[in-house]
Amino acid sequence: MRYFARRVLRLREPETLREGIHRRHYGQLIHALLEQTFAQMSAPLTAETLPQVLAQLETIADELFATAPERFGFRPDPLWEWEKISIHRMVRRLLHWEATQSDWPLTTPFKQEQEITFDLPLGECTIRVTGFIDRIDRDESGRLHLFDYKTGSKPINPDEIIKGRHVQLPIYWWGAEHAFQTPVASARFIHVRTCKTSGNLERETFAEHDAAIREKLADVVRHVQAGVFPAVPTQPEKNGRCAGFCTFINFCRCGSRRVVQPTEENQTP
Repeated sequence: MRYFARRVLRLREPETLREGIHRRHYGQLIHALLEQTFAQMSAPLTAETLPQVLAQLETIADELFATAPERFGFRPDPLWEWEKISIHRMVRRLLHWEATQSDWPLTTPFKQEQEITFDLPLGECTIRVTGFIDRIDRDESGRLHLFDYKTGSKPINPDEIIKGRHVQLPIYWWGAEHAFQTPVASARFIHVRTCKTSGNLERETFAEHDAAIREKLADVVRHVQAGVFPAVPTQPEKNGRCAGFCTFINFCRCGSRRVVQPTEENQTP
Protein backbone atom coordinates (compact mmCIF):
# COMPACT_ATOMS: atom_id res chain seq x y z
CA MET A 1 0.00 0.00 0.00
CA ARG A 2 2.80 2.44 0.86
CA TYR A 3 4.57 1.59 -2.40
CA PHE A 4 1.35 2.23 -4.33
CA ALA A 5 0.78 5.62 -2.64
CA ARG A 6 4.37 6.81 -2.95
CA ARG A 7 5.51 5.32 -6.26
CA VAL A 8 2.34 4.87 -8.31
CA LEU A 9 0.16 7.75 -7.09
CA ARG A 10 3.34 9.81 -6.37
CA LEU A 11 1.84 11.35 -3.25
CA ARG A 12 4.14 13.67 -1.34
CA GLU A 13 3.87 15.84 1.74
CA PRO A 14 3.98 19.52 0.71
CA GLU A 15 7.45 20.98 1.06
CA THR A 16 7.27 24.15 3.13
CA LEU A 17 9.79 26.10 5.16
CA ARG A 18 9.32 24.86 8.72
CA GLU A 19 9.70 26.77 11.95
CA GLY A 20 12.31 24.79 13.87
CA ILE A 21 13.74 21.46 12.91
CA HIS A 22 11.57 18.48 12.04
CA ARG A 23 12.32 14.84 12.91
CA ARG A 24 13.58 14.44 9.34
CA HIS A 25 16.10 17.24 9.88
CA TYR A 26 17.49 15.46 12.95
CA GLY A 27 18.26 12.44 10.81
CA GLN A 28 19.80 14.53 8.05
CA LEU A 29 22.04 16.43 10.45
CA ILE A 30 23.21 13.29 12.26
CA HIS A 31 23.92 11.50 8.99
CA ALA A 32 25.84 14.51 7.65
CA LEU A 33 27.98 14.78 10.80
CA LEU A 34 28.83 11.09 10.73
CA GLU A 35 29.44 11.06 6.99
CA GLN A 36 31.90 13.95 7.09
CA THR A 37 33.64 12.71 10.24
CA PHE A 38 34.27 9.18 8.97
CA ALA A 39 35.25 10.51 5.54
CA GLN A 40 38.29 12.17 7.13
CA MET A 41 39.45 9.04 8.92
CA SER A 42 42.30 6.97 7.46
CA ALA A 43 42.61 4.56 10.39
CA PRO A 44 40.23 2.44 12.49
CA LEU A 45 38.22 4.20 15.20
CA THR A 46 39.80 3.07 18.47
CA ALA A 47 40.47 4.53 21.91
CA GLU A 48 43.83 5.73 20.58
CA THR A 49 42.45 7.52 17.51
CA LEU A 50 39.31 8.85 19.23
CA PRO A 51 40.78 12.19 20.48
CA GLN A 52 41.79 13.18 16.94
CA VAL A 53 38.42 12.14 15.57
CA LEU A 54 36.58 14.21 18.19
CA ALA A 55 38.73 17.23 17.36
CA GLN A 56 37.76 16.87 13.70
CA LEU A 57 34.12 16.58 14.71
CA GLU A 58 34.26 20.00 16.40
CA THR A 59 35.29 21.72 13.16
CA ILE A 60 32.82 19.74 11.06
CA ALA A 61 29.93 20.49 13.43
CA ASP A 62 30.64 24.24 13.47
CA GLU A 63 30.66 24.41 9.68
CA LEU A 64 27.60 22.19 9.24
CA PHE A 65 25.42 23.95 11.81
CA ALA A 66 26.26 27.36 10.31
CA THR A 67 24.69 26.38 6.97
CA ALA A 68 22.12 23.80 8.13
CA PRO A 69 18.95 26.00 8.00
CA GLU A 70 19.51 26.92 4.37
CA ARG A 71 20.84 23.49 3.36
CA PHE A 72 18.03 21.45 4.93
CA GLY A 73 15.19 23.94 4.58
CA PHE A 74 14.07 25.08 8.03
CA ARG A 75 13.82 28.35 9.93
CA PRO A 76 15.77 28.34 13.23
CA ASP A 77 13.58 28.86 16.28
CA PRO A 78 14.63 29.66 19.89
CA LEU A 79 15.35 25.95 20.50
CA TRP A 80 17.88 25.68 17.67
CA GLU A 81 20.86 26.48 19.92
CA TRP A 82 19.85 23.72 22.33
CA GLU A 83 19.18 21.29 19.48
CA LYS A 84 22.67 21.85 18.06
CA ILE A 85 24.15 20.90 21.43
CA SER A 86 21.89 17.84 21.67
CA ILE A 87 22.82 16.54 18.21
CA HIS A 88 26.50 17.21 18.80
CA ARG A 89 26.46 15.32 22.09
CA MET A 90 24.60 12.42 20.50
CA VAL A 91 27.25 11.99 17.80
CA ARG A 92 30.11 12.35 20.30
CA ARG A 93 28.53 9.67 22.50
CA LEU A 94 28.18 7.36 19.51
CA LEU A 95 31.84 7.80 18.54
CA HIS A 96 32.93 7.09 22.14
CA TRP A 97 30.79 3.96 22.17
CA GLU A 98 32.02 2.62 18.83
CA ALA A 99 35.66 3.21 19.78
CA THR A 100 35.23 0.77 22.68
CA GLN A 101 33.56 -2.09 20.78
CA SER A 102 36.29 -4.68 21.25
CA ASP A 103 34.16 -7.52 19.84
CA TRP A 104 33.89 -5.79 16.43
CA PRO A 105 36.46 -6.57 13.72
CA LEU A 106 39.08 -3.85 13.29
CA THR A 107 37.94 -1.90 10.24
CA THR A 108 38.92 1.30 8.45
CA PRO A 109 36.33 3.66 6.91
CA PHE A 110 36.26 3.17 3.14
CA LYS A 111 33.17 4.85 1.63
CA GLN A 112 30.47 7.19 2.93
CA GLU A 113 26.99 7.60 1.42
CA GLN A 114 28.00 5.21 -1.34
CA GLU A 115 25.58 5.19 -4.26
CA ILE A 116 24.71 1.77 -5.65
CA THR A 117 22.95 0.94 -8.92
CA PHE A 118 22.77 -2.63 -10.13
CA ASP A 119 20.57 -5.24 -11.79
CA LEU A 120 19.32 -7.87 -9.34
CA PRO A 121 18.27 -11.27 -10.77
CA LEU A 122 15.18 -12.66 -9.06
CA GLY A 123 14.37 -15.93 -10.74
CA GLU A 124 12.31 -15.19 -13.84
CA CYS A 125 12.79 -11.42 -13.63
CA THR A 126 15.56 -8.88 -13.08
CA ILE A 127 15.02 -5.53 -11.36
CA ARG A 128 17.13 -2.36 -11.33
CA VAL A 129 18.04 -1.33 -7.76
CA THR A 130 19.40 2.03 -6.66
CA GLY A 131 20.24 3.37 -3.23
CA PHE A 132 22.84 4.78 -0.86
CA ILE A 133 24.81 2.90 1.80
CA ASP A 134 25.55 5.09 4.82
CA ARG A 135 29.00 3.67 5.48
CA ILE A 136 31.32 0.95 4.22
CA ASP A 137 34.45 -0.13 6.11
CA ARG A 138 37.22 -2.53 5.12
CA ASP A 139 38.97 -4.97 7.41
CA GLU A 140 42.62 -6.07 7.25
CA SER A 141 41.81 -8.79 4.71
CA GLY A 142 40.01 -6.32 2.42
CA ARG A 143 36.50 -7.61 3.11
CA LEU A 144 33.67 -5.07 3.40
CA HIS A 145 31.54 -4.25 6.46
CA LEU A 146 28.30 -2.29 5.97
CA PHE A 147 26.62 0.11 8.40
CA ASP A 148 23.27 1.87 8.24
CA TYR A 149 22.46 4.57 10.80
CA LYS A 150 19.03 4.65 12.43
CA THR A 151 17.80 7.56 14.57
CA GLY A 152 14.92 5.43 15.84
CA SER A 153 15.52 3.19 18.85
CA LYS A 154 13.36 0.21 17.84
CA PRO A 155 15.68 -2.72 17.06
CA ILE A 156 15.32 -4.72 13.85
CA ASN A 157 15.22 -8.44 14.47
CA PRO A 158 17.56 -10.48 12.21
CA ASP A 159 14.66 -12.90 11.67
CA GLU A 160 12.82 -10.12 9.80
CA ILE A 161 15.78 -9.96 7.42
CA ILE A 162 16.40 -13.64 6.80
CA LYS A 163 12.66 -14.22 6.30
CA GLY A 164 12.64 -11.55 3.59
CA ARG A 165 10.39 -9.02 5.36
CA HIS A 166 13.12 -6.40 5.83
CA VAL A 167 15.41 -6.35 2.80
CA GLN A 168 17.42 -3.14 3.25
CA LEU A 169 20.63 -4.82 4.42
CA PRO A 170 20.43 -7.67 1.86
CA ILE A 171 20.06 -5.12 -0.95
CA TYR A 172 23.04 -3.19 0.39
CA TRP A 173 24.98 -6.46 0.61
CA TRP A 174 24.31 -7.38 -3.02
CA GLY A 175 24.93 -3.81 -4.16
CA ALA A 176 28.27 -3.46 -2.38
CA GLU A 177 29.56 -6.76 -3.73
CA HIS A 178 28.47 -5.74 -7.23
CA ALA A 179 30.04 -2.27 -6.98
CA PHE A 180 33.42 -3.32 -5.59
CA GLN A 181 33.65 -6.98 -6.64
CA THR A 182 34.71 -7.70 -3.07
CA PRO A 183 33.05 -10.01 -0.52
CA VAL A 184 30.98 -8.46 2.26
CA ALA A 185 31.76 -9.89 5.70
CA SER A 186 29.02 -8.26 7.79
CA ALA A 187 26.19 -5.71 7.84
CA ARG A 188 24.36 -4.07 10.73
CA PHE A 189 22.13 -1.20 11.77
CA ILE A 190 23.55 1.30 14.27
CA HIS A 191 20.95 3.07 16.44
CA VAL A 192 22.43 6.50 17.10
CA ARG A 193 20.28 7.48 20.08
CA THR A 194 20.78 4.27 22.05
CA CYS A 195 24.30 3.31 20.89
CA LYS A 196 23.18 -0.20 20.03
CA THR A 197 23.18 -2.38 16.95
CA SER A 198 20.47 -4.59 15.48
CA GLY A 199 19.83 -6.78 12.46
CA ASN A 200 23.41 -8.01 12.60
CA LEU A 201 24.26 -10.19 9.60
CA GLU A 202 27.38 -12.31 9.22
CA ARG A 203 28.53 -13.80 5.93
CA GLU A 204 27.74 -17.40 6.83
CA THR A 205 24.18 -16.59 7.93
CA PHE A 206 23.47 -14.45 4.90
CA ALA A 207 24.80 -17.08 2.48
CA GLU A 208 22.49 -19.66 4.04
CA HIS A 209 19.37 -17.53 3.48
CA ASP A 210 20.34 -15.63 0.31
CA ALA A 211 18.12 -17.66 -2.04
CA ALA A 212 15.08 -17.51 0.26
CA ILE A 213 15.38 -13.72 0.60
CA ARG A 214 15.55 -13.36 -3.18
CA GLU A 215 12.44 -15.53 -3.58
CA LYS A 216 10.51 -13.41 -1.07
CA LEU A 217 11.58 -10.25 -2.89
CA ALA A 218 10.60 -11.81 -6.22
CA ASP A 219 7.15 -12.48 -4.77
CA VAL A 220 6.82 -8.80 -3.86
CA VAL A 221 7.87 -7.80 -7.39
CA ARG A 222 5.27 -10.12 -8.88
CA HIS A 223 2.57 -8.48 -6.76
CA VAL A 224 3.69 -5.00 -7.84
CA GLN A 225 3.72 -6.00 -11.52
CA ALA A 226 0.21 -7.43 -11.14
CA GLY A 227 -1.06 -4.30 -9.41
CA VAL A 228 -1.72 -6.09 -6.12
CA PHE A 229 -1.45 -3.57 -3.27
CA PRO A 230 -3.41 -4.98 -0.32
CA ALA A 231 -3.98 -2.63 2.62
CA VAL A 232 -2.63 -5.29 4.96
CA PRO A 233 0.50 -4.50 7.00
CA THR A 234 3.05 -7.27 7.48
CA GLN A 235 3.56 -6.21 11.09
CA PRO A 236 0.39 -4.77 12.68
CA GLU A 237 0.56 -3.19 16.11
CA LYS A 238 -0.69 -5.05 19.19
CA ASN A 239 -4.08 -3.40 18.77
CA GLY A 240 -4.33 -4.93 15.30
CA ARG A 241 -3.86 -1.64 13.45
CA CYS A 242 -1.16 -0.12 11.28
CA ALA A 243 1.89 1.45 12.86
CA GLY A 244 1.21 5.09 13.72
CA PHE A 245 4.42 6.34 12.10
CA CYS A 246 3.34 5.33 8.58
CA THR A 247 3.34 8.34 6.24
CA PHE A 248 -0.04 7.38 4.78
CA ILE A 249 -1.86 6.58 8.03
CA ASN A 250 -4.34 9.45 7.54
CA PHE A 251 -6.05 7.99 4.48
CA CYS A 252 -5.33 4.26 4.73
CA ARG A 253 -8.39 2.39 5.96
CA CYS A 254 -6.19 0.25 8.22
CA GLY A 255 -5.60 3.32 10.34
CA SER A 256 -9.16 3.47 11.59
CA ARG A 257 -10.05 -0.17 12.06
CA ARG A 258 -8.59 -3.51 13.02
CA VAL A 259 -6.46 -5.17 10.36
CA VAL A 260 -7.90 -8.13 8.45
CA GLN A 261 -5.41 -10.91 7.87
CA PRO A 262 -4.46 -11.39 4.18
CA THR A 263 -6.50 -13.83 2.13
CA GLU A 264 -6.83 -14.58 -1.58
CA GLU A 265 -9.88 -12.30 -1.73
CA ASN A 266 -8.36 -9.19 -0.12
CA GLN A 267 -5.13 -9.50 -2.16
CA THR A 268 -6.95 -9.52 -5.48
CA PRO A 269 -6.27 -6.40 -7.57
